[in-house]
Amino acid sequence: MFELKGSGRLLTVRGQCLTVQRNSYVVVDTCALTLSGQQRWSYDATSGRLTNTWSEYCATHVTDPEAVESTKQRRQILMAQNCTVDLNNGQTNDRRNVLFRRWKFTNP
Repeated sequence: MFELKGSGRLLTVRGQCLTVQRNSYVVVDTCALTLSGQQRWSYDATSGRLTNTWSEYCATHVTDPEAVESTKQRRQILMAQNCTVDLNNGQTNDRRNVLFRRWKFTNP
């Protein structure tokens, strides 16, 4: 679970920021003193699209391409990926892929 702040930061329950790395992985990191683009997100409630302002990629639910050594299973993770192209086959998104990029935030 995470919370989208008015500043554009996505915070975990422990107050850390979701940060996009150069390899498109989204990691939990200490929030920077000054808000960096790698930690800034914008949300479109109509489409449900959550976009990182630094990479201009969408927050996407994916299966981690790297298996966890101890279990040989693949984790379900959040990555920043191109919003308009399915990176698996280079084709324009179909409805199935768009569902993995739709997010909903609720007021507590």
